[in-house]
Amino acid sequence: MSHSRLRGSISKTGSVSRSSSSSLSKKLSGGVRSPGIAQRTASDSTARQRVQEKLSEALFNESEEFSSKEEANDIAKKIESEMYSKYGGCTQEYKDKYRTLNFNLKDELNSNLRERIFSLELSAKELMEMGSEELANENKKEVRKKIIEEKIREAQPFNAQT
Repeated sequence: MSHSRLRGSISKTGSVSRSSSSSLSKKLSGGVRSPGIAQRTASDSTARQRVQEKLSEALFNESEEFSSKEEANDIAKKIESEMYSKYGGCTQEYKDKYRTLNFNLKDELNSNLRERIFSLELSAKELMEMGSEELANENKKEVRKKIIEEKIREAQPFNAQT
């Protein structure tokens, strides 16, 4: 490669990196599409596989008779696929939804959620529409309800009797 075809840049640390101007022009002209399918394949594939594994681990609980490791794997794949489809890839929204689901599925007190998923009462699509409040275990839902009721009572003006 000739010296005239190289472009250099200096990073904050002072190191020089060089790239071919033809490579740069391919990227800028559409040779590699920005946030499109071409850039998602390798890194998304690894991330998706890891998400599927973690969801499967969260779904499966040996002490719960309604769950099996094989079913957990199948369901985790369906959930992850629905998340990927809904959020258009491994976006920040995808990651946020994964964290919410994983947190609530791992919750030992949330066997009701896992049972509803294994019994197919809840589909992967329905899970995507549920917020953290709906995914929470019954104890957390009750605590939140009491807090909201208390805040509403505090916000109401005191009605003095005459």
